[in-house]
Amino acid sequence: MTVAACLGLTVAACGGDGSGSKSSARDGDRQSDHDDDDDDDDDDDDDDDDDVDVDGGGGGEEAGSGGSSGDAQAGGDAAAEQEAALENAVRAYTRAYFAGEAVTAYAMLSERCRDLVGSAAHGDEVAGAAAEHGELTVQTYTTNLIEADSAVVTYTVGVPELDEPRRAESWVSENRSWKWDAC
Repeated sequence: MTVAACLGLTVAACGGDGSGSKSSARDGDRQSDHDDDDDDDDDDDDDDDDDVDVDGGGGGEEAGSGGSSGDAQAGGDAAAEQEAALENAVRAYTRAYFAGEAVTAYAMLSERCRDLVGSAAHGDEVAGAAAEHGELTVQTYTTNLIEADSAVVTYTVGVPELDEPRRAESWVSENRSWKWDAC
């Protein structure tokens, strides 16, 4: 998982305790067969929870502790899904923009950009880009930063004069859909 995908997630969800290792024994006191030793007291009940499944023999309370490797996997899956959805949106917008599909491309603008640009002006821009460059698609893609509702991406379309402005481009999530916000 990339560092960018971990932003906005808890350290446990990113697969670690912040020290670079996934599990540790505290000062040699004890050993554990699970990865959430450093997160033993996540349930705010003022108990150390050291008695919960330290031998790895199974126990009903561990699943609710908030630090299990299953939770880390779920957090990682959600971050990966969010990043994949972002990349898909970037590719779809680029494809629509350079194919001259003004209505589709305009719908993929953030509300802020739609308010600033207007559909007629954006439609003219899309038509001009399609006429001048033809149907271009994303050639390279990088997620620079991703948070809960905003992201920065860099991508290229294989035309140098068009690729430079696509570095560190802003996107926002509105109603669970990623929208172009670099207006």
